[in-house]
Amino acid sequence: MWITHDKSAAMSSAEWSSTACLLAYETNAAVIYVEWNYGRDMSLLEISTAWQALQDEGTIPRAS
Repeated sequence: MWITHDKSAAMSSAEWSSTACLLAYETNAAVIYVEWNYGRDMSLLEISTAWQALQDEGTIPRAS
């Protein structure tokens, strides 16, 4: 794992999850790691919801 960017800031759950997804897309990341002790299922839901929203608005393409 390489840390190449720092997008950390005080954000709402919608903001941090969208920021994480955009960064993953921009860096061609294969995995998004979430802190298991912090929300676990909620974090996974936020990430998947943000990814879907970014695809729906055309910001990131859908997988072929």
